[in-house]
Amino acid sequence: MKGTFKKPFEKEAAEKLVTCLEEGGITFETKWELKSKSLPEDDPNNGATALILTSNGKTFFSHRGKIGAVTPKHIPEDKHSVLYEGLAKAGLYTEPNFGFGMILVILHLIVYFSLVLPKYMDIGGNFATFGIVSTVAMYIGLLLIYLGTTQKQSTLVVFGLCAYILGALPGAPATMLTIALLNSFFQNSLYSNVKPFLPAPEPQPSEVLP
Repeated sequence: MKGTFKKPFEKEAAEKLVTCLEEGGITFETKWELKSKSLPEDDPNNGATALILTSNGKTFFSHRGKIGAVTPKHIPEDKHSVLYEGLAKAGLYTEPNFGFGMILVILHLIVYFSLVLPKYMDIGGNFATFGIVSTVAMYIGLLLIYLGTTQKQSTLVVFGLCAYILGALPGAPATMLTIALLNSFFQNSLYSNVKPFLPAPEPQPSEVLP
């Protein structure tokens, strides 16, 4: 299942990931970029601002700017744990913030029912009905995406994305308030797999028995 993370690109973290994957026995091709331009082979990571890793011509990891994407299905299944462990060691993951996303969703609903829907009703009943149907479709899409990412069902994610996009377009730009929650779903898809490989938190002084 595809997952994402949001973190500024750091060459040291990217190099650590590459080293971990090589030591783990994953066969892949490395491409370092500087502002979307490939760097010379004799000094491939000097000043790099992006890293793309491919296996058999398919990208399974990319990190450009502040956005990273991971597609584990493009490497052998028995190497998925190596990938997740490498991401954990390199710190290339984002712990999802569902609370912030939900606050923005509530804000969207307030804006929709107090500002957008009344304007639709002024135009005509059919237009208002279309607006309600599209909004419901968008939220059904979000639900399907959540279920798909948590249950690792790519079909649900595909249907969810279709419903979300088709439902969100008529209500833009207000529907952009729901993007934060959508991003959290994909961040959680990756984080839930990386989490088992994270070091256990050190006990707080109050938790240490005398």
